[in-house]
Amino acid sequence: MIEVAGLTRRRGARTVVHDVSFTLRPGEIVGLIGVNGAGKTSTIECLAGLARPDSGSVRIDGHDPGSAPARAAIGVLLQNPGLPTRLTVGETLTLFARLHGIAPDPDLAMTLGLTGLARQGVGTLSGGQMQRLALALALQHRPDLLVLDEPATALDPAMRRDLRRLLEERRQSGAAVLIATHDLAEATSLCDRVLVLSGGRLVAQGRPCDLVAASRAPSRIRLVTARPLPGEVDDTILIETAEVVPSLLALLQRVGDVPVVELTVTGAGLAEVVLAGGPAGA
Repeated sequence: MIEVAGLTRRRGARTVVHDVSFTLRPGEIVGLIGVNGAGKTSTIECLAGLARPDSGSVRIDGHDPGSAPARAAIGVLLQNPGLPTRLTVGETLTLFARLHGIAPDPDLAMTLGLTGLARQGVGTLSGGQMQRLALALALQHRPDLLVLDEPATALDPAMRRDLRRLLEERRQSGAAVLIATHDLAEATSLCDRVLVLSGGRLVAQGRPCDLVAASRAPSRIRLVTARPLPGEVDDTILIETAEVVPSLLALLQRVGDVPVVELTVTGAGLAEVVLAGGPAGA
């Protein structure tokens, strides 16, 4: 379990994380979301033991981040992992496995498409290949806790699917997973909870569907007709409304015998929550 209490971190005179508290429990995937500069990476650096909080505390299974027990319990993926570029992929996997007293996991290497890259130098890898290697290093010792900063960066759709499957398998085995991500659609479908950071503060947390409902953000209705409706100059009508059903019924009454080409209703999502800095009234 990760326990964060009153975490505050400063960079010079600027406070980048302010009094943030949350827990991460076994068997759940939690998303850490917010605009650029919200404090996501600074928070993760404290969890990984790469930076010390200016105040507050972080505990990894009851231990200080960066301690030997914490390092054994946690797998971390950073945005800039800083891998040894002079080693081959195979040598890197072996080195990091030995640090945990285990052998490299061949099944994980195959799943992440690294088997055929074993003799390739790390310094020659593409962005996507480097990301897959960094993921393998975070996952191969099967930690109880995973902290991943933008894990899907540079991955193709097939590898994103495989990564999702890996994370869901780890959740089912009882692992706890924290993911910092800008992919709000993925956060909505994958995460049990999300934590919304804004200006370094935790402004909301909860199930994605509950946060979206609490935001009271309007839905969008788009109607395209074969010819403009009476009183309209265009064949496309766009309406933003919190009252979808009444608005839709009123719009369809106006259509009459004009053929409808397209009708879509798009609900609000986590993007509206993030841009608003949390749900309405938070």
